[in-house]
Amino acid sequence: MNQSILLVEDQAPAARLVLEFLGAQDYDMTHCADAECALDALRRKRFDLVLLDIGLPDRPGGELLDEIQASRPWLPVIMTTG
Repeated sequence: MNQSILLVEDQAPAARLVLEFLGAQDYDMTHCADAECALDALRRKRFDLVLLDIGLPDRPGGELLDEIQASRPWLPVIMTTG
């Protein structure tokens, strides 16, 4: 089974670039443009990695990082920024 990555990025051009590159590497990619979508995706699916933008439209990426770490301390998260 391919490893699954959740990309949380609100800037469409940046998201498209990452999705195309990692998708071509055979990763199972899921994209969310805000924190609420990301939390919903995390409730529904198991991910191996989260790529998390620092600046999100509905809350700071750092707050979402805290929520992810509290509920899934084993899940690696890489913070990104433009």
